[in-house]
Amino acid sequence: MRGIKAECAKSIPYETVGFLVGMYCVWNQEYFTLIDNYIPVRGPASTNHVIMDTDSVASVLKIIQTKYNDNKHIIVGWYHSHPGYGVFLSDADIISQATFFTQPYHVALVVDPIRQQYDFFKLSVDNRPVKVSYAVWREAHE
Repeated sequence: MRGIKAECAKSIPYETVGFLVGMYCVWNQEYFTLIDNYIPVRGPASTNHVIMDTDSVASVLKIIQTKYNDNKHIIVGWYHSHPGYGVFLSDADIISQATFFTQPYHVALVVDPIRQQYDFFKLSVDNRPVKVSYAVWREAHE
């Protein structure tokens, strides 16, 4: 989270966007999305929108294949910032989520680096944004 929040903060006043990388896991007969990395994506941005550059998207897929090469790590969602606007899914965000992130493990992380807020979202069956529960932890270094 620190890295994503820092990435969003350094782009102020512009929005920023990237992918969340992880795995779709099952534990105790419950499914959950495990996020263990993020990859920023470059593209045109303003104070109230950002667009993923297609060349950047292709390079993200290569990064995942090269870095992990384990057939387990996948794109599990995306993050983007709303600098100073709060954490919510805008109409454009809802369209993006409904179009490109349709799997049950896909999440959207919205970060407001000015207010220092963040939340995770999914879409309901009728495409309304729903905040989802999450846990953040750090592994101890050996």
